[in-house]
Amino acid sequence: MSGQAEMDAAKVLEQCISGEVTEANALPQLLHLHRSNSKAVVAALSEKANAVVQQADAGAAATRAGSFLITVATFLDRENFKAAAADPRPSGNSKGAQKSKVSAPVEEVCRPLLDHILLLSGGKNRAAKDK
Repeated sequence: MSGQAEMDAAKVLEQCISGEVTEANALPQLLHLHRSNSKAVVAALSEKANAVVQQADAGAAATRAGSFLITVATFLDRENFKAAAADPRPSGNSKGAQKSKVSAPVEEVCRPLLDHILLLSGGKNRAAKDK
């Protein structure tokens, strides 16, 4: 299942980067995929970040792709934060008859993506990861 979700996320990212799908259509699809399997979406974003770093000499195209990846990560974190803030947690009901479905917390996206990009590009006192 994880492989299929990662493939779906990678496909949506690729379609949007290539211009086949608008950003307005891709972001909700990625949000849905992220809520069902967050690790697969983060993995797909990391793979696209690899491609952007490897093809950085492409100029404007690489800049647009990198900017889109950051937009996706920011959108996912913002929407998940809004959903978590709007989710009323059940306050102890004495009757116990009413139970609400509480979804598991969804992983953050920006931080793992930033960590991955830092790994690729190097940082203070360390060299960039080899291609």
